[in-house]
Amino acid sequence: MKENNSEIISFLRFPLTFAVVAIHCMGSMETQIDWSQLTGMDCYYLFKVACSGVFFGVAVPVFFFISGYLFFANSHSMDRQTYYKKIRRRIHSLLIPYVVWNLLCIPLLLLTMYCETLTGTRSIDELMDFIHNGRWMHIFWDFTSHPADFDNLFGLQQLKSSPILYPLWYVRDLMVMCLLSPIVYWYVRSTGRWGLALLVAVYVLRIWPYIPVYSVSLFFVFGAYWALNGWPLAPSDLRFRALIYMLTLILAILQVRFLGNYTFWGAQTNPAFLLTTCLAVFCVADGFLRGHRAFRFPSILSDSSFFVYALHAAFALPLGFFLAKAIFKGASHPLLLSLQYLLTICLVYAICLLAYFCLSKIWPKALSLLSGNRVSRSTIR
Repeated sequence: MKENNSEIISFLRFPLTFAVVAIHCMGSMETQIDWSQLTGMDCYYLFKVACSGVFFGVAVPVFFFISGYLFFANSHSMDRQTYYKKIRRRIHSLLIPYVVWNLLCIPLLLLTMYCETLTGTRSIDELMDFIHNGRWMHIFWDFTSHPADFDNLFGLQQLKSSPILYPLWYVRDLMVMCLLSPIVYWYVRSTGRWGLALLVAVYVLRIWPYIPVYSVSLFFVFGAYWALNGWPLAPSDLRFRALIYMLTLILAILQVRFLGNYTFWGAQTNPAFLLTTCLAVFCVADGFLRGHRAFRFPSILSDSSFFVYALHAAFALPLGFFLAKAIFKGASHPLLLSLQYLLTICLVYAICLLAYFCLSKIWPKALSLLSGNRVSRSTIR
């Protein structure tokens, strides 16, 4: 893999993980906005939509793209030996932490819900109903399962599902794509650009079977296509970059106008926006690194990305919301609410980083297990 591609991937780990955390810090959302005379609260909701509902949403597609790119980088064949070697690596980096985190989520989730009963935000009856009627046999696959909020243009439904630790649906789908990698390899090699165009159409039109695997996992195939054709992550053609930026800007305006995935037309235009924005992210990262050769995020921010991603939803998120609301107690002004929203994101991330740092000093072997062996030596010194 070319050095520049490696630098882009390393550079993006922290911003993309921060974006994933921010997506889940959206909080309440109002879809009835009077565009003829925007109020302060309307602007507050639009600010949250633009951040957590639109721009930050590109994080997961980019992660899928990078995963597909890395899986097939420098792969000249996909024989049995190569396949088994790659799958064995993913057992340690994906499967083991996936199982451990989902099991750890059960007591964390119950503890959080119990604390909510103490604060009055949840009744004890709700907690007992969850314990007795939860889909406990489905914790690793589709603990939650329901139709997507909006059908596609043809009236077809898509399924939304997740394991008990809901952000790990990404790891679940990534493992599925890794297992199907020989088919992905054959498809890319056999169909070429027409096969890519077909999958792009399937994704943009949201034509996807009613199964507990998200259509965004197709970005794994797009990344595979890039790698198998030997293309750099960031296109070098300046005219193509300009086109990507222009399309991204136009689609971003539409996404904010349609309130992202919170409205029917927002859901329909979101896939096209994510496609162009994914490429735009690589171009922006490449441009920044070319102008700032010596820039590096602190190693702990990159090393902790998987740990933060796995921990934030079950533990840090409710604590971050609680602390932010306590700091801005009684706030009702749109500006203060916007600051509370931003502080919540930072608090959630900081809580995860603190847990990561403490675990690296107290129990580094456990941290390595939870992080899928992604911890560098410099982090635990």
